Amino acid sequence: MGLRTRLLISLVIITATLTTAALLIVRQNVRVHVQKDLAASLENSAETFQEVQRRRELDGQRTAELIANVPVLKAVMTTRHAATIQDASNDLWRMAGADLLLVADPQGQVMGLHTTGPEMSVGEAEQLVRGSLLAARRTDWWHDGQLYEVFLRPVYSGDAGERNFLGTLAVGYAINTSLAEQMARIVDGPVAFCYRDRVIVSTFDSPRQKQLQTVAGALHPGSRQAVELSLGGETFLAAAVQLDNGPDGSVQLLMLKSYDRATVFLRRLNWLVLFVGGAAVLLGAVLVSLTSHRYSRPLAELLTGVRALEKGDFIYPLQASSKHDEVTELTSAFDRMRKSLQEGQARMVNAARMEAVGQLAGGVAHDFNNFVTIIKGYSDLLLMKIDPQDPIAGYADQIKKAGDRAAGVTRQLLAFSRKQMLQPQLVEVHALAANMSKMLRVLIGEDIEVKITSEAGLRKVLADPGQIEQVVMNLAVNARDAMPTGGRLLIETTNVEVPSAAMGASQATTRYVKMAVSDTGCGMPPEVKAQIFQPFFTTKAVGKGTGLGLSIVENIVRKNGGFVTVDSEVGRGTTFNIFFPEAAALASPAEGETEHRHLALTGRETVLVVEDEDALRALARESLRLGGYQVVD
Repeated sequence: MGLRTRLLISLVIITATLTTAALLIVRQNVRVHVQKDLAASLENSAETFQEVQRRRELDGQRTAELIANVPVLKAVMTTRHAATIQDASNDLWRMAGADLLLVADPQGQVMGLHTTGPEMSVGEAEQLVRGSLLAARRTDWWHDGQLYEVFLRPVYSGDAGERNFLGTLAVGYAINTSLAEQMARIVDGPVAFCYRDRVIVSTFDSPRQKQLQTVAGALHPGSRQAVELSLGGETFLAAAVQLDNGPDGSVQLLMLKSYDRATVFLRRLNWLVLFVGGAAVLLGAVLVSLTSHRYSRPLAELLTGVRALEKGDFIYPLQASSKHDEVTELTSAFDRMRKSLQEGQARMVNAARMEAVGQLAGGVAHDFNNFVTIIKGYSDLLLMKIDPQDPIAGYADQIKKAGDRAAGVTRQLLAFSRKQMLQPQLVEVHALAANMSKMLRVLIGEDIEVKITSEAGLRKVLADPGQIEQVVMNLAVNARDAMPTGGRLLIETTNVEVPSAAMGASQATTRYVKMAVSDTGCGMPPEVKAQIFQPFFTTKAVGKGTGLGLSIVENIVRKNGGFVTVDSEVGRGTTFNIFFPEAAALASPAEGETEHRHLALTGRETVLVVEDEDALRALARESLRLGGYQVVD
């Protein structure tokens, strides 16, 4: 046997041994990694579900709160007549879109009951509602053969000073197969809802659900340790999430990940790698010397680039050779993937940064507002003490004007963070919109053109500037979503006369200031247009909107005595026409009085001043003392 043959045989034996050992090690490592990945996936799914559940609970609480404040419900509950309440609550039940609606009197006696599932007896319903009231739960889980997530709200009549407790409203949503399938899509795996270790509903077939029933008690909600289960000959990793707040965790969601499906590729990979490995061992000895320099070096560079990407290095240099082969194409594909990942990471960082800026703006604006108040207050005191002809009075006046401009910046920050205090005043709508132009361009992006116009002699309106800014921002955000590829946003303000017959007898004026917000987006069909002002109605994907933006706009305009109309066609854009009543018609002075009265702060009484900001307290104390008051602060 020649040296060349012995070297080749030795190379084959060593290569085969190392290949077999590597395959066994890789197989074991892959199994371990698959198990870890499934456990991590279960944990991520639990966090995803908890976020979805939190939003479901928030929506349910809001729905129950809205229905509990419906005047019709309060009116019929004052009758104490069960048949009347049963009939009247039927429309409210359908409006809520819930699976259960219950109305009980102050003693917990059921006066109205509606369910979509199996009929619930009145006696059982009274036990359930009294149990929830006794435990003082506003969110509870009821089970009578059908499991419901229930939101309870008290119903009151009368004003805030003389509230009369009429009873309790309960709105429930059934835990059914449709919800289980929805949750399965969210967590990307089979799920089951359990009540006191009993499987109520799941996405498994009947035999597997029965098997799951026997092992459901072994899962402990909140545990980070995934449990391995065997159902119908298939192995799963399972974890439980507690849905109720009770100490015994009677309501749970079981989430499962198929271990066999996750490792099926491993068995195929073993045979494939064995075949490829055998071929590689036979051909490797012949081709290794010919291919090492040509392919090993580019692959080594690519591997180094992969490791650099794993460590977060998105700019590691990779140069594809001029040859058109698989390694070159792989290197180019990896480079494109790296750039895509870098852009995605940048978008995520920008989104998180914008959210942080919004939270920071609210906190900073409140503190900054205190400083602005101090500056304006002391400048007013200076102007009171200084002769108007004195040059120093001009300096103090400039300080006050700077404080006024700073107050405007504060209002914009508070409007951005939605924490503004309501302060109605005479404002010019166009000026507010124009001041927001820079913020709007940042908010809706550079691919959308923003244009703001107004006619001369625009009337003023009596409203809170922050609320009008919020109206503009909400409409601008909707316009941005309607123009994903760019477009044009136009804000026009004009004086208009609206006939009284078009508004109803309750309107106080026919002279309005109209603000028209138009976009060149996708528009709306009539069935969507008819529902856009309903709370929680949205056409956006889950997690992309709450359905409250246009409801807030309509509420703000209505509270300020105005109204909103919408013009929209599919493919032709949308125009929101906001009508604010002229300020003179709402705040006209009584006969013989001037429009503005200045009340002098003078007197000899003793005034108690309470303020936690030292500088503001000192300003208030000094202002009152100048008026002759005795001050205790």
